[in-house]
Amino acid sequence: MAAAGVGTGGLLLSVYQTRYHSLQFACLVAQIVAVIDIWKFLADPDAAPEPPGSKD
Repeated sequence: MAAAGVGTGGLLLSVYQTRYHSLQFACLVAQIVAVIDIWKFLADPDAAPEPPGSKD
């Protein structure tokens, strides 16, 4: 028997909405982590290799 006030269709819709929101949250977290990682890489002074012939 379904919960009071929630039909089978409503419960299924709620599950899919929860799944969608958790997927959106996971994508947002992954993008934030990627931006922080790129920022750290670009801020590192030793990130760029030295051009050839610059060592004496």
